[in-house]
Amino acid sequence: SLLWFQQHAVPTCRLVAMGQGGRWSGQSWGVIVTEEIAQTIDLRRIYLDSPEKLRNRSWRLDILKALALVVTSMHRQGYIHNDLQWRNVLVTIEAAPKAFLIDCPSGRRIYLLGNRRGIVRDLAFLDKIAKIALSRADRLRFYKTYMGVDRLRERDKKEIRRILSFLKR
Repeated sequence: SLLWFQQHAVPTCRLVAMGQGGRWSGQSWGVIVTEEIAQTIDLRRIYLDSPEKLRNRSWRLDILKALALVVTSMHRQGYIHNDLQWRNVLVTIEAAPKAFLIDCPSGRRIYLLGNRRGIVRDLAFLDKIAKIALSRADRLRFYKTYMGVDRLRERDKKEIRRILSFLKR
């Protein structure tokens, strides 16, 4: 997944080394080594340890926009993260923050344009903490930036309902 991210300009850690081995106790194994992205922290850690960052409106809106654009880029290129949670999003703690996706062992290419389940899953998992940490207006702003629209259309509203109900199943 990291190689795919790098090839398609999706911000992530630079892969330094990787390897995989055969079976051991019935399990195959693999290892990856990535380069550190300086001055970053995952969004979940910010929510838990530095909630004042999320109260800073300017920073919060900038990081939501940056994250929406990264996720849009990934999805439009036909890739699903499959574990897109706040803990797997690194952000820089600066005035103009950047977002990076990490930890994607079960990510995959989607080949059918109509395959929306993986996209809905990614967005629902991002919303898991967002619904606690952010206002509805912020979450809506994220979605509108993700979709590249100023106003919601009927199909957007239907998609939002699918996202909100996904984790209730």
